[in-house]
Amino acid sequence: MVSDIREFMAKKKGRYRALAREHLAFAKTQLEIDREGNLYYAALEIRKVLEALIYQIAGNYTNDLPKSDLGIWQPAKLLNILLKIDPMADRSGEIRFARESDDPDHVPQWNSLGEDRRVTLTEIKRNYDALGAYLHTPTAVQLMKNKGRDAKRLRVRLDKLAVRLEEILSAKVHNFIMKNTSSFDCAECGARITRNVAALKGGIREDECDELIVECFDCDASYRLTAGAGDEIIMDEDLVDIKCPVENCGNMIHVWKRRATLGLRVQCPECDSVLQIAMGILVEENQRTNKSCE
Repeated sequence: MVSDIREFMAKKKGRYRALAREHLAFAKTQLEIDREGNLYYAALEIRKVLEALIYQIAGNYTNDLPKSDLGIWQPAKLLNILLKIDPMADRSGEIRFARESDDPDHVPQWNSLGEDRRVTLTEIKRNYDALGAYLHTPTAVQLMKNKGRDAKRLRVRLDKLAVRLEEILSAKVHNFIMKNTSSFDCAECGARITRNVAALKGGIREDECDELIVECFDCDASYRLTAGAGDEIIMDEDLVDIKCPVENCGNMIHVWKRRATLGLRVQCPECDSVLQIAMGILVEENQRTNKSCE
């Protein structure tokens, strides 16, 4: 089922751009009407444009998103997750090409295919919730503090956003990404794991990280990926060690870090004792008292 959802999302990313254009066109018709009530319809449509643009971007990273994130609808929350996968997810950039040559004196002639324009996380945070505030009836507290709806301020915001979104949607190229992937089989369940590792140091991105935590979609296993020499990607199992507390045992039990939560029950392979991770309360020896508890 999950793979079907990923395939569906990947196919729909082009449709989301078309939806963004439709919502923006309707927002413009509402802005042309000199009536306060129509501004609220325009605000709703502009919010839908922002959502559609982020859903379009998310379609590029369906193989990198865990199942729990596939249904996220809040654009800022979703984009935050995408930026952890790819720090360039909300970056605009020009796509250019030039002919290579073995001549050391050759001066490359660059040709532009166009600019891929993206809405940024800052723009989403600055506008999405602010527009949403106009879609609800002001509370008594807001009215008492004179924080009701300001139609003039809303119109200025919407007019600026309409221009900015038109600029993004008029780009000749869009949704272009560069991926550097790593694939391996999960040691726990055998599922094939493929992830974008372009954000690792030594990769092709401007913003790089020391390691990536990759989670298996089909089980609780997780892995730490780091960049090795050349194109090598080093994979280590993301484990925690639990020491068996049974007297005269002390065996170390290796547990997937994602699984090591309160209530987990594991069996020690050395002494066969069943252990459970739980909270506990201890009395410090130097704080003991002779008074009885009532």
